[in-house]
Amino acid sequence: MAIARSWLDLYLEYTRELESPTIYNKWVGVAVLGHAMGRRVWMPRGGRFPLFGAQVMLCLVGGSGIVKKTTAMNAGIDLFTGLPPGYGLTNVLPSRLSAQRLVRAMTPEDEAGMPFATRELVPGADGELIEIEVPADAVALIAAPELGSFFSKESFNETLATHIVPLNDAPFGLYEPETMSFGPRTYSVKYMSWEHTLRNPCIGMIACTTESGIAKELPEQMLQGGFFGRTIWVWANETDRELNPLVSMNGAREVGDVQTRLVAGLDWATWIRGPMLLTPEAEERFTTWYRSRERRDELLAKDDGLQTGYWPRKDSHILRTAMILNVADLVGRDPAWVAWRTKHKTELPDPLRALPPIQWAHIETAMAWLRELEPGRELCTREMGRSKKSQLPSKILRMLERRQRDGGWAKRLLIIRRMHRGAGANAEEIDRTLKLLLEAHEVRRRGEGKMTEWKRRREAGPAGVEEAGASELADEEEGEG
Repeated sequence: MAIARSWLDLYLEYTRELESPTIYNKWVGVAVLGHAMGRRVWMPRGGRFPLFGAQVMLCLVGGSGIVKKTTAMNAGIDLFTGLPPGYGLTNVLPSRLSAQRLVRAMTPEDEAGMPFATRELVPGADGELIEIEVPADAVALIAAPELGSFFSKESFNETLATHIVPLNDAPFGLYEPETMSFGPRTYSVKYMSWEHTLRNPCIGMIACTTESGIAKELPEQMLQGGFFGRTIWVWANETDRELNPLVSMNGAREVGDVQTRLVAGLDWATWIRGPMLLTPEAEERFTTWYRSRERRDELLAKDDGLQTGYWPRKDSHILRTAMILNVADLVGRDPAWVAWRTKHKTELPDPLRALPPIQWAHIETAMAWLRELEPGRELCTREMGRSKKSQLPSKILRMLERRQRDGGWAKRLLIIRRMHRGAGANAEEIDRTLKLLLEAHEVRRRGEGKMTEWKRRREAGPAGVEEAGASELADEEEGEG
């Protein structure tokens, strides 16, 4: 069901004259509003593991020039130019840059090139809230009209996707009950001879490509990791709208009014800050779905080729989309929120004030929107499935997922033997694939050199460690004994 008069409904009204299909514009609106939220809105899952609602990774897929992918992308991104500078800093990255320039471009700076700071309210010694200045979060949005140009196969750029995956997971600090928030987290990105530190990183993406672009233009590091599972792929080969040459100025005043309201809504989204929970009904019904046979069947039976990690992460995609739908409703029409923001326009948001909760309608809508996309995920990668070697990552992951003996660990030699027989890959190709899966936090490793053993990570969501810790290995080895 749709949420009447929300910011997203207004956005669809704003873009209704564009030829690009409604499904493109709907998801671009989701990604744009999510980026305006930054890391300031989160869901504390279990009170210890936050899900940030902003960092949507979105890619529009379709024939070149047929479905107007770039037109749909630019319609949303252009709205950021109307935002005033200040608290709600938005950072849209260039469409082409190296890994080194990426992380440096994520460092918030003002127009003079100085570090950008924001104001926050924190409890003082006497318990009263005091205002302090803190460095802004390192939040950025990739805007790539050609995904293959951003993630190119050139040597300086071929490992870029391995940096994007952990940044998209938005590393966080420990939970702080006094402020109902999570402490700051610095994250170091190392690449060859340089290292750069980001504070509270979080990256999203709106990109465009074709099916052949996915198959032929993207580097191997991008195809053999968790990038596909973290990305929302929106496929279309035709439009549901009338063709429009856009040569008439009819209705320009009305469009301008809608645009003003959209920018105002984005401005309010940059001010929203705090935890967002589920209503009791939404919590109960989402838990029922999470434990349902339907979801178990998806996890066990779905063979999604190179789309490693989508089905285990589907619950996070649902909740993140529902959070954005809730914010779209808040900045659009919620009477209580309108009254609060009218009274407190000149103040900062109170971090101790929980945001209006997510309704079951938001969860239900998010589920329906994602189900609509799932058939297209297979179509996005259909040109990649013609080679057995192109399926090597998913074959290794499926093998490790089914491993029952030895605590789930498989020796390197066993993996090589099975993958040579099943995918025609040699030892070098398999070692390279295992390394990339490790960098994408899809597998664990123990041992060194040719004696390594590998195990499938069972946890979905933000990665904790790249390799099994010493205590964990000791426990498993004791159990095997």
